[in-house]
Amino acid sequence: MRTRDLCNLIVASSFLVMGSFSFALADEPMSFTNDCAGNSAASCVIVARGVIQPDTATRFHAFLKDEFSDGNIVLFDSQGGDLAAGMELGRVIREAQFETRVGRWEIDGVFGEVVDDTECSSACAYAFLGGTIRQVPEGNRLGFHQFYLDASMVPVQVAGSALVQVMAETQRLSGDIVFYLIEMGVDARLFSLGSQTEQAGMIYPEPQKMLDFDLITPDGFGAFFLEPFRNGILAASRRTGPTRLYDEMTQLTALCRGGVGSLLVSANGWMEDVGPATVYLSDGSFFSIGRDRITTRGESAVEVTLAAAESAAFAKADGVEISVGRSQASGGEIKGGINLSAMDRNMIAAAFRHCI
Repeated sequence: MRTRDLCNLIVASSFLVMGSFSFALADEPMSFTNDCAGNSAASCVIVARGVIQPDTATRFHAFLKDEFSDGNIVLFDSQGGDLAAGMELGRVIREAQFETRVGRWEIDGVFGEVVDDTECSSACAYAFLGGTIRQVPEGNRLGFHQFYLDASMVPVQVAGSALVQVMAETQRLSGDIVFYLIEMGVDARLFSLGSQTEQAGMIYPEPQKMLDFDLITPDGFGAFFLEPFRNGILAASRRTGPTRLYDEMTQLTALCRGGVGSLLVSANGWMEDVGPATVYLSDGSFFSIGRDRITTRGESAVEVTLAAAESAAFAKADGVEISVGRSQASGGEIKGGINLSAMDRNMIAAAFRHCI
Protein backbone atom coordinates (compact mmCIF):
# COMPACT_ATOMS: atom_id res chain seq x y z
CA MET A 1 0.00 0.00 0.00
CA ARG A 2 1.37 3.41 -0.95
CA THR A 3 2.05 5.98 1.75
CA ARG A 4 -0.58 8.36 0.35
CA ASP A 5 -3.19 5.60 0.37
CA LEU A 6 -2.37 4.80 3.95
CA CYS A 7 -2.63 8.49 4.91
CA ASN A 8 -6.22 8.41 3.75
CA LEU A 9 -6.95 5.67 6.26
CA ILE A 10 -5.22 6.74 9.46
CA VAL A 11 -4.97 9.91 11.41
CA ALA A 12 -1.92 10.89 13.35
CA SER A 13 -1.12 13.42 16.04
CA SER A 14 -3.57 14.74 18.60
CA PHE A 15 -5.33 17.15 16.24
CA LEU A 16 -5.31 16.93 12.45
CA VAL A 17 -8.45 18.35 10.98
CA MET A 18 -9.64 16.29 8.02
CA GLY A 19 -10.29 12.85 6.69
CA SER A 20 -12.03 11.38 3.70
CA PHE A 21 -14.29 9.54 6.14
CA SER A 22 -15.74 12.75 7.59
CA PHE A 23 -18.72 12.91 5.23
CA ALA A 24 -21.46 10.63 4.01
CA LEU A 25 -20.49 8.73 0.87
CA ALA A 26 -23.82 9.68 -0.71
CA ASP A 27 -22.93 13.39 -0.66
CA GLU A 28 -22.23 14.99 -4.01
CA PRO A 29 -18.95 16.76 -4.88
CA MET A 30 -18.98 20.43 -3.94
CA SER A 31 -20.77 22.54 -6.52
CA PHE A 32 -20.96 26.33 -6.92
CA THR A 33 -23.91 28.46 -7.99
CA ASN A 34 -24.69 32.18 -8.06
CA ASP A 35 -27.90 32.94 -6.20
CA CYS A 36 -29.66 36.12 -5.09
CA ALA A 37 -32.44 36.83 -2.59
CA GLY A 38 -33.42 40.00 -4.47
CA ASN A 39 -32.25 42.57 -6.98
CA SER A 40 -29.54 44.05 -4.75
CA ALA A 41 -25.95 42.83 -5.07
CA ALA A 42 -25.83 42.71 -1.27
CA SER A 43 -28.41 39.87 -1.38
CA CYS A 44 -26.29 37.67 -3.67
CA VAL A 45 -24.08 34.77 -2.60
CA ILE A 46 -21.99 32.04 -4.17
CA VAL A 47 -23.47 28.83 -2.77
CA ALA A 48 -20.86 26.14 -2.08
CA ARG A 49 -22.48 22.83 -1.19
CA GLY A 50 -21.20 19.26 -1.05
CA VAL A 51 -17.99 17.33 -0.48
CA ILE A 52 -14.62 19.03 -1.00
CA GLN A 53 -12.56 16.90 -3.37
CA PRO A 54 -8.95 17.21 -4.58
CA ASP A 55 -10.04 19.23 -7.65
CA THR A 56 -12.55 21.48 -5.85
CA ALA A 57 -10.27 24.53 -5.66
CA THR A 58 -9.44 24.20 -9.36
CA ARG A 59 -13.12 23.97 -10.26
CA PHE A 60 -13.93 26.99 -8.09
CA HIS A 61 -11.21 29.01 -9.80
CA ALA A 62 -12.69 28.05 -13.17
CA PHE A 63 -16.17 28.94 -11.91
CA LEU A 64 -15.00 32.44 -11.03
CA LYS A 65 -13.59 32.89 -14.53
CA ASP A 66 -16.72 31.63 -16.28
CA GLU A 67 -19.48 32.97 -14.02
CA PHE A 68 -20.05 36.60 -13.07
CA SER A 69 -21.25 37.00 -9.48
CA ASP A 70 -22.87 40.12 -8.08
CA GLY A 71 -22.20 38.93 -4.55
CA ASN A 72 -18.93 38.69 -2.66
CA ILE A 73 -19.94 36.05 -0.08
CA VAL A 74 -19.26 32.31 -0.34
CA LEU A 75 -22.05 30.47 1.50
CA PHE A 76 -20.84 27.10 2.81
CA ASP A 77 -23.03 24.06 3.41
CA SER A 78 -20.67 21.08 3.69
CA GLN A 79 -19.54 18.35 6.07
CA GLY A 80 -16.01 18.29 4.77
CA GLY A 81 -13.82 16.30 2.45
CA ASP A 82 -10.17 16.58 1.45
CA LEU A 83 -8.18 18.73 3.88
CA ALA A 84 -5.44 19.85 1.47
CA ALA A 85 -8.10 20.82 -1.07
CA GLY A 86 -10.01 22.67 1.65
CA MET A 87 -6.98 24.82 2.45
CA GLU A 88 -6.34 25.37 -1.26
CA LEU A 89 -9.96 26.49 -1.69
CA GLY A 90 -9.53 28.86 1.24
CA ARG A 91 -6.53 30.44 -0.46
CA VAL A 92 -8.50 30.98 -3.69
CA ILE A 93 -11.25 32.64 -1.66
CA ARG A 94 -8.73 34.90 0.08
CA GLU A 95 -7.10 35.84 -3.23
CA ALA A 96 -10.53 36.83 -4.56
CA GLN A 97 -11.17 38.88 -1.37
CA PHE A 98 -14.48 37.11 -0.74
CA GLU A 99 -16.32 36.89 2.55
CA THR A 100 -17.47 33.52 3.89
CA ARG A 101 -20.60 32.52 5.75
CA VAL A 102 -22.14 29.27 6.95
CA GLY A 103 -25.74 28.76 5.83
CA ARG A 104 -28.04 26.78 3.54
CA TRP A 105 -29.58 28.20 0.36
CA GLU A 106 -33.26 27.51 -0.11
CA ILE A 107 -35.23 28.36 -3.24
CA ASP A 108 -38.16 30.65 -2.51
CA GLY A 109 -40.21 31.46 -5.59
CA VAL A 110 -38.32 33.51 -8.17
CA PHE A 111 -35.44 34.15 -5.82
CA GLY A 112 -34.28 32.32 -2.71
CA GLU A 113 -33.09 32.88 0.81
CA VAL A 114 -30.34 31.89 3.22
CA VAL A 115 -31.57 29.50 5.91
CA ASP A 116 -29.51 29.19 9.09
CA ASP A 117 -29.71 25.49 9.96
CA THR A 118 -26.58 23.81 8.62
CA GLU A 119 -22.88 23.32 9.26
CA CYS A 120 -19.46 23.68 7.69
CA SER A 121 -17.19 21.08 9.23
CA SER A 122 -13.91 19.24 8.80
CA ALA A 123 -12.18 20.37 5.57
CA CYS A 124 -14.98 22.88 4.94
CA ALA A 125 -14.06 24.70 8.16
CA TYR A 126 -10.59 25.31 6.74
CA ALA A 127 -11.94 26.56 3.42
CA PHE A 128 -14.24 28.87 5.42
CA LEU A 129 -11.19 30.47 7.06
CA GLY A 130 -10.19 31.96 3.70
CA GLY A 131 -12.89 34.63 4.01
CA THR A 132 -11.81 38.23 4.57
CA ILE A 133 -14.93 38.51 6.74
CA ARG A 134 -16.23 35.31 8.33
CA GLN A 135 -19.73 34.77 9.75
CA VAL A 136 -21.42 31.82 11.46
CA PRO A 137 -24.94 33.11 12.17
CA GLU A 138 -26.91 31.62 15.06
CA GLY A 139 -28.42 28.29 14.05
CA ASN A 140 -25.33 27.15 12.11
CA ARG A 141 -22.18 25.37 13.26
CA LEU A 142 -18.49 25.37 12.39
CA GLY A 143 -16.94 21.98 13.19
CA PHE A 144 -13.41 20.71 13.73
CA HIS A 145 -12.24 17.11 14.10
CA GLN A 146 -9.91 15.62 16.64
CA PHE A 147 -7.64 13.13 14.93
CA TYR A 148 -5.66 10.35 16.49
CA LEU A 149 -3.49 7.35 15.62
CA ASP A 150 -5.50 4.14 15.91
CA ALA A 151 -3.32 1.07 15.47
CA SER A 152 -6.37 -1.00 14.50
CA MET A 153 -6.67 1.07 11.32
CA VAL A 154 -3.13 0.22 10.16
CA PRO A 155 -3.00 -2.88 7.93
CA VAL A 156 -0.74 -5.53 9.48
CA GLN A 157 1.10 -6.07 6.21
CA VAL A 158 2.47 -2.51 6.21
CA ALA A 159 6.19 -2.51 6.91
CA GLY A 160 7.60 -0.40 9.70
CA SER A 161 9.41 1.84 7.22
CA ALA A 162 6.10 2.68 5.54
CA LEU A 163 4.59 3.59 8.90
CA VAL A 164 7.53 5.89 9.56
CA GLN A 165 6.80 7.56 6.24
CA VAL A 166 3.18 7.99 7.23
CA MET A 167 4.17 9.59 10.51
CA ALA A 168 6.54 11.93 8.66
CA GLU A 169 3.72 12.88 6.28
CA THR A 170 1.38 13.65 9.16
CA GLN A 171 4.08 15.78 10.79
CA ARG A 172 4.38 17.74 7.56
CA LEU A 173 0.61 18.10 7.40
CA SER A 174 0.61 19.41 10.97
CA GLY A 175 3.06 22.12 9.96
CA ASP A 176 0.98 22.96 6.89
CA ILE A 177 -2.12 23.40 9.03
CA VAL A 178 -0.44 25.71 11.53
CA PHE A 179 1.11 27.77 8.72
CA TYR A 180 -2.31 28.03 7.04
CA LEU A 181 -3.98 29.22 10.25
CA ILE A 182 -1.39 31.97 10.65
CA GLU A 183 -1.70 32.91 6.96
CA MET A 184 -5.47 33.30 7.36
CA GLY A 185 -5.14 35.44 10.49
CA VAL A 186 -6.50 32.77 12.82
CA ASP A 187 -5.13 32.07 16.29
CA ALA A 188 -2.81 29.07 15.84
CA ARG A 189 -3.95 27.75 19.23
CA LEU A 190 -6.89 26.38 17.27
CA PHE A 191 -4.59 23.48 16.40
CA SER A 192 -4.93 22.15 19.96
CA LEU A 193 -8.66 22.82 20.28
CA GLY A 194 -9.48 19.24 19.30
CA SER A 195 -8.01 17.90 22.53
CA GLN A 196 -11.32 18.87 24.13
CA THR A 197 -13.23 16.15 22.24
CA GLU A 198 -13.23 12.39 22.26
CA GLN A 199 -11.19 10.55 19.65
CA ALA A 200 -12.46 11.16 16.11
CA GLY A 201 -15.16 13.42 17.57
CA MET A 202 -16.22 16.82 16.30
CA ILE A 203 -15.98 20.03 18.26
CA TYR A 204 -18.26 22.96 17.48
CA PRO A 205 -16.82 26.08 19.18
CA GLU A 206 -19.28 28.39 20.88
CA PRO A 207 -19.59 31.97 19.51
CA GLN A 208 -17.27 33.45 22.15
CA LYS A 209 -14.65 30.78 21.50
CA MET A 210 -14.88 31.48 17.76
CA LEU A 211 -14.25 35.16 18.49
CA ASP A 212 -11.38 34.33 20.86
CA PHE A 213 -9.64 32.30 18.17
CA ASP A 214 -10.44 34.80 15.36
CA LEU A 215 -12.50 32.19 13.51
CA ILE A 216 -15.27 34.71 12.94
CA THR A 217 -15.19 38.44 12.40
CA PRO A 218 -16.50 40.77 15.11
CA ASP A 219 -19.76 42.22 13.91
CA GLY A 220 -21.82 45.26 14.72
CA PHE A 221 -20.93 48.18 16.97
CA GLY A 222 -19.56 48.60 20.44
CA ALA A 223 -21.26 50.19 23.42
CA PHE A 224 -21.83 53.94 23.30
CA PHE A 225 -19.38 56.19 25.10
CA LEU A 226 -19.56 59.86 26.12
CA GLU A 227 -17.10 62.57 25.16
CA PRO A 228 -17.15 66.28 26.12
CA PHE A 229 -17.19 68.59 23.12
CA ARG A 230 -17.34 72.38 23.23
CA ASN A 231 -20.11 73.25 25.70
CA GLY A 232 -21.87 69.90 25.56
CA ILE A 233 -21.30 66.16 25.14
CA LEU A 234 -21.35 63.59 22.35
CA ALA A 235 -22.48 59.97 22.56
CA ALA A 236 -20.82 57.70 20.01
CA SER A 237 -20.54 54.04 19.02
CA ARG A 238 -17.77 52.63 16.81
CA ARG A 239 -17.88 49.57 14.59
CA THR A 240 -16.13 46.59 16.18
CA GLY A 241 -15.27 44.83 12.90
CA PRO A 242 -14.66 45.58 9.23
CA THR A 243 -17.28 47.07 6.97
CA ARG A 244 -18.89 45.13 4.13
CA LEU A 245 -20.83 45.80 0.95
CA TYR A 246 -23.57 48.39 1.61
CA ASP A 247 -22.85 48.17 5.35
CA GLU A 248 -20.17 50.83 5.57
CA MET A 249 -21.08 52.95 8.57
CA THR A 250 -18.02 53.09 10.84
CA GLN A 251 -19.33 55.30 13.66
CA LEU A 252 -22.64 56.77 14.78
CA THR A 253 -22.58 59.88 16.96
CA ALA A 254 -25.56 61.46 18.71
CA LEU A 255 -25.35 65.21 19.41
CA CYS A 256 -27.37 68.37 19.76
CA ARG A 257 -26.92 71.73 18.01
CA GLY A 258 -29.00 74.75 18.96
CA GLY A 259 -31.54 72.67 20.80
CA VAL A 260 -31.99 70.22 17.91
CA GLY A 261 -30.82 66.58 18.04
CA SER A 262 -28.88 65.08 15.17
CA LEU A 263 -26.91 62.00 14.14
CA LEU A 264 -23.42 62.13 12.67
CA VAL A 265 -22.94 59.15 10.34
CA SER A 266 -19.30 58.34 9.56
CA ALA A 267 -18.40 55.89 6.81
CA ASN A 268 -15.70 54.71 4.44
CA GLY A 269 -15.54 56.37 1.07
CA TRP A 270 -16.38 59.79 -0.28
CA MET A 271 -19.49 61.31 1.30
CA GLU A 272 -20.94 63.51 -1.40
CA ASP A 273 -24.23 63.55 -3.25
CA VAL A 274 -25.91 61.85 -0.28
CA GLY A 275 -29.54 61.54 0.78
CA PRO A 276 -32.26 61.00 1.50
CA ALA A 277 -31.86 58.94 4.68
CA THR A 278 -34.09 56.56 6.63
CA VAL A 279 -33.90 55.70 10.33
CA TYR A 280 -35.50 52.38 11.28
CA LEU A 281 -36.42 51.59 14.90
CA SER A 282 -36.72 48.18 16.54
CA ASP A 283 -40.47 48.57 17.06
CA GLY A 284 -40.98 48.58 13.28
CA SER A 285 -41.45 52.32 12.91
CA PHE A 286 -39.21 54.53 10.80
CA PHE A 287 -38.80 58.11 9.71
CA SER A 288 -37.45 59.53 6.49
CA ILE A 289 -34.97 62.40 6.33
CA GLY A 290 -34.91 64.58 3.22
CA ARG A 291 -31.79 66.04 1.67
CA ASP A 292 -32.62 69.39 3.25
CA ARG A 293 -31.84 67.89 6.66
CA ILE A 294 -28.53 66.26 5.67
CA THR A 295 -25.23 68.17 5.85
CA THR A 296 -21.85 66.88 4.68
CA ARG A 297 -19.17 67.08 7.38
CA GLY A 298 -15.71 66.72 5.88
CA GLU A 299 -14.96 63.90 3.45
CA SER A 300 -16.26 60.95 5.43
CA ALA A 301 -19.33 61.97 7.45
CA VAL A 302 -22.80 63.46 7.13
CA GLU A 303 -25.01 64.97 9.81
CA VAL A 304 -28.69 64.05 9.85
CA THR A 305 -30.91 66.52 11.70
CA LEU A 306 -33.83 65.02 13.65
CA ALA A 307 -37.16 66.50 14.66
CA ALA A 308 -37.92 66.58 18.39
CA ALA A 309 -40.27 63.58 18.21
CA GLU A 310 -37.69 61.65 16.17
CA SER A 311 -34.95 62.31 18.73
CA ALA A 312 -37.22 61.12 21.55
CA ALA A 313 -38.16 57.94 19.69
CA PHE A 314 -34.56 57.23 18.75
CA ALA A 315 -33.40 57.53 22.38
CA LYS A 316 -36.02 54.98 23.51
CA ALA A 317 -35.43 52.28 20.88
CA ASP A 318 -33.92 48.86 21.64
CA GLY A 319 -32.20 48.94 18.27
CA VAL A 320 -31.76 51.24 15.28
CA GLU A 321 -30.65 51.00 11.68
CA ILE A 322 -29.49 53.96 9.61
CA SER A 323 -29.61 54.06 5.81
CA VAL A 324 -28.15 57.01 3.93
CA GLY A 325 -28.48 57.20 0.16
CA ARG A 326 -25.28 57.75 -1.81
CA SER A 327 -24.57 57.71 -5.52
CA GLN A 328 -23.37 54.43 -7.01
CA ALA A 329 -20.25 56.21 -8.23
CA SER A 330 -19.39 56.96 -4.59
CA GLY A 331 -20.02 53.40 -3.43
CA GLY A 332 -23.78 53.15 -3.02
CA GLU A 333 -26.02 53.16 0.04
CA ILE A 334 -24.48 53.54 3.51
CA LYS A 335 -26.04 51.35 6.19
CA GLY A 336 -25.41 50.28 9.75
CA GLY A 337 -27.44 48.76 12.57
CA ILE A 338 -26.89 48.97 16.34
CA ASN A 339 -28.58 47.21 19.27
CA LEU A 340 -29.02 49.64 22.16
CA SER A 341 -28.69 48.78 25.84
CA ALA A 342 -30.33 50.79 28.63
CA MET A 343 -26.99 52.53 29.23
CA ASP A 344 -26.68 53.35 25.52
CA ARG A 345 -30.12 54.92 25.54
CA ASN A 346 -29.25 57.02 28.59
CA MET A 347 -26.09 58.31 26.91
CA ILE A 348 -27.94 59.17 23.69
CA ALA A 349 -30.65 61.02 25.64
CA ALA A 350 -27.96 62.95 27.54
CA ALA A 351 -26.24 63.94 24.27
CA PHE A 352 -29.55 65.18 22.88
CA ARG A 353 -30.05 67.32 26.02
CA HIS A 354 -26.57 68.83 26.37
CA CYS A 355 -26.03 70.75 23.14
CA ILE A 356 -22.56 71.48 21.85
